[in-house]
Amino acid sequence: MPNSKNGALLQVANIIAFFATFIVNLLASFSGLNGRATGQISDLFPALFTPAGYVFSIWTIIYTLLLIFTMYQALPRNRDRGFMADIGYLFVLNCIANITWLFLWHWLYPAISVILMFILLGTLIAIYLKLNIGRSEASRNEKLAVHLPFSVYLGWITVAPVANVSAALISLGWNGGSLGPVIWTNIVLVIALIITIAVLVTRADVAFGLVLIWALSGIVVKNSGEPSIVFTSEAAMVIIALVLIWIAYGILSTRGVEKPKYNVIRKTKGYEIRQYGDMVAAEIETSGDLGSSLRSGFNALANYIFGNNSRRESIAMTSPVSIEERASEKISMTAPVMQELKGKGSVVSFIMPSKYTVESLPVPNNSAIRIRVIKARKVAAWVFWGRVTDSKFGIMQNAFVKALGADGIEISGMLLAQYNPPFTLPSMRRNELLAEIKQGA
Repeated sequence: MPNSKNGALLQVANIIAFFATFIVNLLASFSGLNGRATGQISDLFPALFTPAGYVFSIWTIIYTLLLIFTMYQALPRNRDRGFMADIGYLFVLNCIANITWLFLWHWLYPAISVILMFILLGTLIAIYLKLNIGRSEASRNEKLAVHLPFSVYLGWITVAPVANVSAALISLGWNGGSLGPVIWTNIVLVIALIITIAVLVTRADVAFGLVLIWALSGIVVKNSGEPSIVFTSEAAMVIIALVLIWIAYGILSTRGVEKPKYNVIRKTKGYEIRQYGDMVAAEIETSGDLGSSLRSGFNALANYIFGNNSRRESIAMTSPVSIEERASEKISMTAPVMQELKGKGSVVSFIMPSKYTVESLPVPNNSAIRIRVIKARKVAAWVFWGRVTDSKFGIMQNAFVKALGADGIEISGMLLAQYNPPFTLPSMRRNELLAEIKQGA
């Protein structure tokens, strides 16, 4: 994390870099550099992958978002924030590459400009990964002012190098070789689709996907006379749209679902300490591995809250669903890396809506389900994402216990909490390991 002096210097550098890039791009687009506007240079090297002209209006959105980022990062309170350390001087380097590319492009050096385009792409990928976009626990403001600008920017620059390389090859007299430009364009479209799906599946980045749909729409319009390119582009748009719908399901399915309230006492790099109040839970003991235990327990508890109870009353769904292994041995803090829980069974539980007490809840018709109060407690919470398997659970558990042991925190038990419905995109599945901290620790 930068200190205040270095943080202030970085803020100023980002401001200067952004406005320099913005001004040079304005001059290139309207007044022209070397007597030509940017679009006129593109027309000199007609490539099938280059989209219709209207698509390039996305630069207005990109620079608006980057302006928001520049102003947000300039706020004094953000000087020493983690995202500033993550980005460092990568944004400044990105702006330098952007300006240099423009001069090479306008002075008709398309082949050399490819190098700068890939530097531009490389810095954006580095920023994207360092910010851990799509996976990090950033605030809403940070997601809108920092993550969103770089998602949109990277989405566009993921496509731009292909158009740049195509123009460079045309300038060198290459026009697709034995395959021809149409087949090569279709191959590149499929590659772009694969990259987009990979980002969507691993990061659930809606903005990135929308940018690619926008770019593909321009390729369809530009190549209306090439049926195979139109088909490939439209098919890619449909596939991306379907994945975006899947992502939307994951977002909307947890909206409005009540979650247990807690106060964050302390945050560390890997976990946080929380204080929970009293909660009422419905729980059931199950047997088998982690997956089968969760499925059987979930079905029994879901059956209870959906009306299989003494009053045939439906109870609102809450999250998370928790599963706790009944272990044959306690977790040892002395050898956490090697320690594995040898489970004899599990307890799966639903936290009941806060309006209920043990007395006011309907009695389960299933005698295996019990209702109990979970007393107020202090826990350490370790967040991770994705589908949970027995092996992944073991890896995460060992890493968590090791981190707690290094900090001298003693725990009395651990459970796995899962927040999303079964059909949620794996990368959007939020999971938490909740380790109850011993009293007085």
